Amino acid sequence: MEPPWPKQITRRVSESIRADVEAMIRTSRLARKNNCIALVEKKDIQIGKLLGAGSFSEVHEVQLGGGRRVAIKYLKRELLDQPENFRLAAGELALEAHMLAAFDHPNIITIRGWAVSGVHSFAQGRNDSFFLLLDCLDETLEQRLEKWETQSRTINQAVSRPLQYGILDFWRRINPGYNSPLDQMATEIHLFHIKHQEEMYLEKLRICGEIASALAYLHEHRVIYRDLKPSNIGFLNNRVQLFDFGLSRELPTPSLDEPFLMSGKIGTLRYMAVEVACLQPYNVAADVYSWAMVAYEIMALTKPFSGWTRDMHSQMVCGMGARPPLNHHGGFVATPFQAILQQAWHQMPHMRPSIAAVRHDVQILEHQQMQLVLELMKSNQFQQRASQHDRAGRQAPSRTSSSCTSSTAMTNESWG
Repeated sequence: MEPPWPKQITRRVSESIRADVEAMIRTSRLARKNNCIALVEKKDIQIGKLLGAGSFSEVHEVQLGGGRRVAIKYLKRELLDQPENFRLAAGELALEAHMLAAFDHPNIITIRGWAVSGVHSFAQGRNDSFFLLLDCLDETLEQRLEKWETQSRTINQAVSRPLQYGILDFWRRINPGYNSPLDQMATEIHLFHIKHQEEMYLEKLRICGEIASALAYLHEHRVIYRDLKPSNIGFLNNRVQLFDFGLSRELPTPSLDEPFLMSGKIGTLRYMAVEVACLQPYNVAADVYSWAMVAYEIMALTKPFSGWTRDMHSQMVCGMGARPPLNHHGGFVATPFQAILQQAWHQMPHMRPSIAAVRHDVQILEHQQMQLVLELMKSNQFQQRASQHDRAGRQAPSRTSSSCTSSTAMTNESWG
């Protein structure tokens, strides 16, 4: 296939990209840690379905030998009509490859391969000549949040159903002192609801902690992420995976506290730190603010500043320090977690804790919640056993000894 550009344009763009990448690597403090990166010929892989797309790139599924699934990332074809944007996007993709090759963290996506000729592949003048091969994720946080919202609505409807139309109250009035089947059902649904809520809170704490852990690793390596949002967070075997490092940058000096004048309005507005939105100098504290907004959405299952315009955000959030409500219908955040959010999204960047401190605080809450869930599971087992024996006693009070032994054995087997 002939390249879409004349040879002189292809050569000029390719040389410019190569010069940009060489300058970036020359000043980088990141050392390559992944020595298992495959060099792959484009003709040796068959591109499958589209998995996702960003402003400048798209990601497809690829099947390798042995049925292994990976994801291939390359530039969008329409960028070929914009040589300057193509050059900038190509530099970002090469920068992402350089960073991922230097990272080794369980919550950061792993790079598995890239084009055999490296950035020299751009000399072919095609959008997909340079590409990255990455782990193929199971789902994104954005998709998981949508599932949780649907699940939450279903459970809430189930909990409220026994109380609808006053059915339970009517049964109690006409059958005073009698423990009705509706009473039993309402109790079991209520216990299930409590258990589900506590387990979900534990799962959310784990996810928030793993996101903070990935950011802490980046900050330790003097890298600012700059684009934290649910669509850039995925899961592989239920483990958080931070991906899409196209907007990430190495800090110009070893200091994490010194603010720098970098590109403003980088990222998505609802998750963007106020100093970034206001085109002020910023540092890694901007990632801490973004973490707080993502964590809020995880806990409340509500997007921060949903329905707000850019002008509203500028006036209320940047100008007046407005933040998402922590306690309202559909947006409840547990009290112990509220203090973490309020510190992390502080209006003044220097008043925010480090992301490492945030991770530590979240892990403490996660440990406490784990103990609570374990105690709750023991309590639920006891109550369900008592309920089973109570129902068995009402239905068959004259059971023989052998049948009672059989029933007890089954109960013990069911609950361990």
